[in-house]
Amino acid sequence: RPSGGGQQLTPSAFGDISQETIDELMEQARDQGMEVDEEQMSQVTPEMIEMFAQRAGVEVRRVSKSDGDANGGGKGRGGGKATDADWLQYSDEQRGGGGFVEWTRIEHPDFDHVEVGGWVPGFRTVPPIEALDAITTVQADFILDLAGRLPDVQLQHVETERLSDGLWMVRASLVNEGKLPAGTAMAKRNRRARPWVVRISTEPLQVISGSRVQKVWSIDPDGGRHDMRWIIEHPDGAPLVIELFSDKYGRTTHEIPMTDNDTDGGDA
Repeated sequence: RPSGGGQQLTPSAFGDISQETIDELMEQARDQGMEVDEEQMSQVTPEMIEMFAQRAGVEVRRVSKSDGDANGGGKGRGGGKATDADWLQYSDEQRGGGGFVEWTRIEHPDFDHVEVGGWVPGFRTVPPIEALDAITTVQADFILDLAGRLPDVQLQHVETERLSDGLWMVRASLVNEGKLPAGTAMAKRNRRARPWVVRISTEPLQVISGSRVQKVWSIDPDGGRHDMRWIIEHPDGAPLVIELFSDKYGRTTHEIPMTDNDTDGGDA
């Protein structure tokens, strides 16, 4: 939404503080070696953001709802939000005028007089009964189609190469076979969503090259891949376990027999 000086600002989860302000504070925290996780962010209040920004010398940029509505240009006379006039037009043209009861003066035993009328309860929130079957069918079809497009991240292209006795090079790729990305660009940028985590079963000191634990924030859809490589000390013949974990999609383990040129270890 536009705010001050024509700059497009993005709403955040912290009141009217823009996401751009949050991103700038997070970037400063990372530059100083501080990694702020999702659980910590869930406990932060707008007041704390204001305090952190003041200490860091970061300008708090705010999203203006009035500016957004004025420039939204969406449906209806209110720039995106249906007005009473829109609802009256809908009631008259499509619902036979049944959505609104004219205000009528009546006598009341305890008062001089009162007026009753207005919107019929539920008219602006509940669809007409005759439309429910069509609406639910479309919604169900949409949800089923969306479910079929979710990320499908798999461990593939596993290769092992013996460099010497007890020393191995291991290659593997995370491949997203789904129609949607595994992690959006915004999730990668602001680190609010949890990444995919890859762990190998060796001890830390046995990892000569590569990271024993790798975090993957985003993988493109339709075969997008993230390649990994390790050089590790590992007993010949003893299986290596690679674990793939996602907060949303769960955990899988892959047992890799340590022989030359092994590919695509199976799930365990």
